[in-house]
Amino acid sequence: MTTKPLAIITGAASGIGYAVAQYLEKTHSLLLIDRAEFGDHIQAETLQFDVGEAVEWQKLTDSINGRPIDFLMLNAGVGFKNSWIDPNGWREMMNTNVFGIINGITTLLPLIENNKATIVITGSK
Repeated sequence: MTTKPLAIITGAASGIGYAVAQYLEKTHSLLLIDRAEFGDHIQAETLQFDVGEAVEWQKLTDSINGRPIDFLMLNAGVGFKNSWIDPNGWREMMNTNVFGIINGITTLLPLIENNKATIVITGSK
């Protein structure tokens, strides 16, 4: 039995992340991450956490359990929905859109830097 390569996608409960997960479902073992709840429309291991919180990424490293990562897509993002003078809205957007990527890279790069993995970083909100 051949083991499928591991693909990790953040922001995978909907939109671009979900579409990429659907595309990779037949060729990869999927580990999907989002703050939102996942439906059961796709065969994957799922984690629900805020990518902007560095300590939350430990959940991911525990789930990887030494499996080699073939594909990483850091896709989680939120749009700005608050008043321009509301610092909490800015903080939420920066935590997800900027620190979510920084947290993903600092957590996962040591696990993939010796592999020929593909890394994709998107911003769509």
